[in-house]
Amino acid sequence: MQILRKQTQGHIGAHFGVFLADAAAPLRGHPEARLESRLFSKATDCARATSLADARVLIVGFSAGQLPGLRRSLQRSGVREIVATPSVQKLQIVSEMQNAYSHIVVNFDAFESTESGVDALFTFRMQVSGFVVILCSAFASGDDFGTERAAICDATLRVPVSEHRLRAGLIAGTENHADRRSGYRKNTLS
Repeated sequence: MQILRKQTQGHIGAHFGVFLADAAAPLRGHPEARLESRLFSKATDCARATSLADARVLIVGFSAGQLPGLRRSLQRSGVREIVATPSVQKLQIVSEMQNAYSHIVVNFDAFESTESGVDALFTFRMQVSGFVVILCSAFASGDDFGTERAAICDATLRVPVSEHRLRAGLIAGTENHADRRSGYRKNTLS
């Protein structure tokens, strides 16, 4: 089995997607066949995650002055649909619209305090786990695409947010969300 690597844009610098070349494909059931299947599945997931063509983004808690730049960045990133609300209190209403949006970009600084923001997002994530949540804050020390804040978001971006960083955050958040959901399914099925 021959594995070829193709460099593609990812969430931090270069990201490598794995693509398989059919070189004497192993028999079904053979360990190499299972490996090939898993690698192909992972490559497909990576390609799907880097496309935002099906994304429906709700922007929450940003001022009227911040919205045009965010909308423009999202449109240039290929997002299908963009809706905005200036109030973070709308998160309770959003939880009732499970299929309306795929991603929510939240201005964490719009909450009254850090504690109220964490509580609101934690409650939101417990009630509704189907949204990719991107948290934005001027107080973040930098962009964070790790999973330390998985209880409240899938990625964190420091404000002001550039077009490239917003796209990277959406992609990383989508990947983290998919990993979290698949881990959740594994844990509940065990």
